[in-house]
Amino acid sequence: MLFLYPKEEIGYALVYSKRYENRKTVSGEIYKSSLLTAAHPYLPFGTIVEVINLTNNRSVEVKINDRLFPKGGVIIHISKRASEIIDIKGKDKVKIIVKSIPKGKEKFIQKGYASWYGYNFQGKKTACGLIFDKNKFYAAHKTLPCGTIVRVKNLKNNKVVEVKIVDRGPFKKGRIIDLSYISAKKIDLIKDGTAPVELEVIKWPY
Repeated sequence: MLFLYPKEEIGYALVYSKRYENRKTVSGEIYKSSLLTAAHPYLPFGTIVEVINLTNNRSVEVKINDRLFPKGGVIIHISKRASEIIDIKGKDKVKIIVKSIPKGKEKFIQKGYASWYGYNFQGKKTACGLIFDKNKFYAAHKTLPCGTIVRVKNLKNNKVVEVKIVDRGPFKKGRIIDLSYISAKKIDLIKDGTAPVELEVIKWPY
């Protein structure tokens, strides 16, 4: 069974400290207290979520562009601007609901390097709960939801393959996707081992 990110989570929210102003987030964007952004443990960067303050039912939509380590039930850190809209004061920890807003025609395009894996992982359980099969069109990505269908283009030869995200990785600098053996073979990636690619999400799992 595939693990899909929950459409709704209940937990606590905190507001970013002033010391993070103008610092780089994990996504590479600069934190600005005036923008509607947030940090979440695992939702893909660029995901839009609705945060509802359960004490007053006020809500705000924010973009995930940073990471946090969940502790004490806290599942999201929101910008100062977002906190003002839903009336969270200073260092208060407030109970909230986080709702993922369904993807419509949003584009997700990413460029970087692809690698491939196969024999050493054959038959093992992936991070998404599936049994890995090197002869299926599977792939690993660090943040895209499990079950996402991605089109991968080898920028050296323009060959294309469509794969399903079923695992997490790769974790080497510059690499954005690990392809199964059969997927890599389809775009002539086996011999070189890595190649520059462009990813485009063609179907979200929710």
